[in-house]
Amino acid sequence: MVEGRPRVLVADDEEDLRSMVSEFLSESGYKVLVAANGLESLVHVKRARPSVVLLDLNMPRLGGLGALKRIRAFDPNVAVIVITGEKDPELQREALALGAVALLHKPFELPDLMQVVHRFAPPSGEPVGSAAAPEGSGAAGSVLVVDDEEEVRSLLVEFLSEQGYSTFTAGDGLEGIRQASAHDPDIVLLDYDMPELDGMNTLAAIKAVAPETKIIMVSGLSSIERARETLSRGAVDFVVKPIDLAYLGRTVDTAMTLKRLGT
Repeated sequence: MVEGRPRVLVADDEEDLRSMVSEFLSESGYKVLVAANGLESLVHVKRARPSVVLLDLNMPRLGGLGALKRIRAFDPNVAVIVITGEKDPELQREALALGAVALLHKPFELPDLMQVVHRFAPPSGEPVGSAAAPEGSGAAGSVLVVDDEEEVRSLLVEFLSEQGYSTFTAGDGLEGIRQASAHDPDIVLLDYDMPELDGMNTLAAIKAVAPETKIIMVSGLSSIERARETLSRGAVDFVVKPIDLAYLGRTVDTAMTLKRLGT
């Protein structure tokens, strides 16, 4: 029944791409809405409340970033997946900082698109994450937790293991670099404030020894300046302590998707 299908908004000013993606998603079990500019996108979000928005960064009327900002302000729960032909890393980091959950580069393969959309809105209506790996299997991916607080490390390891991730830990920046070099983890949760070698210097070193690893910075201080700095230096997200585990779970899932897609 159409009403039971998850709604996906395809917002792109290229008619051929809209048609191709819309047909593919419709055949895959989604109710598809389309928009040719940023303003139309915002109107559809307000009226139809889609689960997922596929949003081109280069569109007239509000533009992609302007539309993203307004969409997220209106509905913080919508999953916005940015699709772009731009190779500017600063533009991509800005999109992630504004709340995009993933990035897809044009031209993309439709199965890759489906993999990302399915993560946030399964077409059959099953709960997101229902096909997660059994506890402790590590099939979901590997995560290195770098934090000088033992209680924080223990909490994160327990949470991540329940989600199916294999975990490694380090109590300081130097050990974090050694673990990253030895294990090449998919994701690193990296504390910003650590003695001796701080988070920013550790971030740079891990990017050097494990360039494909996705790094999520964790900080006890909520700071726009810190968030911008870490994103500009290659982190994919910035999480504030005390950690909201539900939000962290979504952030780790997004980082894992980016890793698998090579973005």
